[in-house]
Amino acid sequence: MLTTEDWLARIGGANLDECLDGAERAAASADDWNAIAAACAAHDRVREARRALDRGIATAHGEHWPSRRAAEQLLALGDRVAARAAIVTIETQLAARSQTYQWVLLARAYREVLGDEDAVARCLAAAERATDVDLADLAAGRVELAGDRAGAIALLERAEVEAHARGTHRQLWSVANRWCDPIGDEARARAVLITAIAQAPDVTAMSWLPSAWACLFPGNEDGVAAALARGDALATTAADWLELAEAYRDGGDGNRELPWNADAVRRCLDAAIAADPDDVQRARIAIGFRRWLGDDARAAAVTPPAPAPAVRRTLDGWPTDGHALFARLRERLTPSMLDRMANADYGSDFRKHRAALAELQATGLVEAPMPWQPHEVLALTRWSDGAGCDHVARAFACTALILEAMSPRSYQNDEVDSMIPQLVESAWALDLVDELHAFLAWVAEVAGDPDWAPAAAVATLALLLSAARRRGDDARLATLLDALETDTFGPGTPDRLADAPRDSLRRKTWGAQVEFARAALAVPLGARLSALVGG
Repeated sequence: MLTTEDWLARIGGANLDECLDGAERAAASADDWNAIAAACAAHDRVREARRALDRGIATAHGEHWPSRRAAEQLLALGDRVAARAAIVTIETQLAARSQTYQWVLLARAYREVLGDEDAVARCLAAAERATDVDLADLAAGRVELAGDRAGAIALLERAEVEAHARGTHRQLWSVANRWCDPIGDEARARAVLITAIAQAPDVTAMSWLPSAWACLFPGNEDGVAAALARGDALATTAADWLELAEAYRDGGDGNRELPWNADAVRRCLDAAIAADPDDVQRARIAIGFRRWLGDDARAAAVTPPAPAPAVRRTLDGWPTDGHALFARLRERLTPSMLDRMANADYGSDFRKHRAALAELQATGLVEAPMPWQPHEVLALTRWSDGAGCDHVARAFACTALILEAMSPRSYQNDEVDSMIPQLVESAWALDLVDELHAFLAWVAEVAGDPDWAPAAAVATLALLLSAARRRGDDARLATLLDALETDTFGPGTPDRLADAPRDSLRRKTWGAQVEFARAALAVPLGARLSALVGG
C-alpha cells in the first residue's frame, strides 16, 4: 500500500497528476498535506498547494510543527496573512492546554517565521502563567528570546529550590542542563547534580543521575560513581536492586557495549533475589543475568515457569498454532533487519534493544510483561508502511507483541486490534497465509476479557477476511460470520468491531482487506460482511 511519501517520490514528467492524486488519497496526517503542498508549489501549482495547506492546517488542529511548517510554506507563497493565521491556530489550541515549553516554542515560531516581537513578548508572558510551569524551559526562553540573563539565573535558582521542596528531583537534570546552556556555568550545573546525589531520598530519585552526569560531563565518571554509591545506600526492595543493577550496567550510557561494572551488576541481582521478588521481578532478574552478564545458567535457575494462555472458546474447523508463524518469521530475520529495528527509537539504547531482539529471534521466548527493551522498538516497527515497508520486520514485531499480549501476565492485550491489520497485510506479502490463519485462530481462542479488548473478535474478523480472499466459497466462513454477528466474543461485538480500525493506517489496511474479501465472497455472505463492517 503506497503512502503519500511513496507517491510523491514517483513524480517525474507526465505522471504528475496521477502521483498527486495518489498522494492525496493516501494522505493520513497534516505533514502529508504539507508535503503535497510542497510538491505542488515546486511544479508551479499554487492553487493546489494552497488547497493542500488548508487541508493540512485543518488536520493539524493547532499541533505546533505541522502548523508552523504550513505557515512557512504560506509565507514562501507570499501570503503573510494566511501564514499568521496558521500560527494563530497554535496559540488558540494552547489556550486550553498551556505548558511552558509550548509557549516558548510558539514564541520562537513568531520570531523566526513572522518576526513579530510583540507576539514573542505575549507568549513569554503566557509561559510564566502556564499551569505547568517549567522554570528551566522558561529560563532558556528568557535568555534566547528576551536577552534576560539575570532573570533566567533567578528562575534556575528558584527551580532548584522548588524541585527539592516538592521531591521532583528528576527536574534537576533540566536545571543543570540550562546552567550549561544557555547560561554557560558548568560549575553551577555540577553543583546542582552533586547536591541531588547527596539528597536523593530513594533509588528512583537517584536512578537518572548517572545519565545526567555522563551527558553533561562526558569523560568524568566521578559523579556516576557517587550516584551509584548513593543507590547502594538506599536500595532495600527487589525493585530497588533491579533498578540499581541496570544503572551499574549502563554507567550513565545505555548504549555501552559491556557493563560499566559487571561485579556490581551481579551483586545487585543477587540482592534482588534475596529481597523476595514477585514472579514478574524474578523474570526481570533472569533477563539481567542473561543479557547483561551472559549467565544463562543463573538465569534459568531464577526464571519462573510462564503460564500458557488458557483456551477460552473454540473456532470449529480451524487449526490453531500460536508459534508456527513466529518461527517462520524468526528464520527470515537478517542482522541488518535487527539493526534497523533496534534503531527505531532514534538509536536510543540501541545496544540493549539489539541484544534483546537477537535473543528473541534465537529463542522465540516472549516474556510478559515485555521489558522496555525490546518492547519500544517493536511497538514502533509495527507502524511501518508504504512501498519501503520491511514486511518481515513488521510481521515479526506484530507477532511478538501479540504473543506477549496473550500471556496471562501481560498488561497489553487491549492493543492487539492495533496490530492485526498490518500483520495480515505483511503475512500475505510474505506468503505465510497458512501460518497466519492458524495464528489468528489461536488468538481468537485464547484472547482474554472481552470487556477489556476486542482481541478475539478482531482476530476472527481478520481470519474471515483473509480466508475469504483465498477462497470465497470456504464453508467455514459462514460460521465465522455467525460468531461475529452475535455476542460470542462479548456484549455488543458488532458495534465494537466497527471501532477497531481507529487510526488511518488501520483504516486503509482494513479497507483493502475488506474489499479483497467482498470480491471473493458469494453474494449472501458478502452482504452479511457489508452489514458487519459497513459499505
